[in-house]
Amino acid sequence: MLALLIRFVLGGAVVSLVAAFAASLRSKAIAGILGAAPTIALVSLASSAQVHKRAFVTEQGYSMMLGAVALLVYCASAAALLKAPKIAAPLAIALPSLAWLLTAGLLHELQVIQ
Repeated sequence: MLALLIRFVLGGAVVSLVAAFAASLRSKAIAGILGAAPTIALVSLASSAQVHKRAFVTEQGYSMMLGAVALLVYCASAAALLKAPKIAAPLAIALPSLAWLLTAGLLHELQVIQ
């Protein structure tokens, strides 16, 4: 469980850093390459199917979908906070991280229960 939590947090941190890096460059070429992340995820899932049992790959696929939901919560809350006139940009980016963490943790727990 601890290994899963570490992998979960580190994966989210890396994705956030890459997204922030891409946004700072404002280059369509870089954004296009980084937009390939879903494809990379699917390829890694397919390669896992060659090595691991079906149940493991299914669990990983569900985890990817739940992670996408948590990312949607992050994006929606960040967009709303960035539009607020009295909230500084760093705070508008940091607060949604908590929303992402809570959403991802809750969805993970719900997945484990089933």
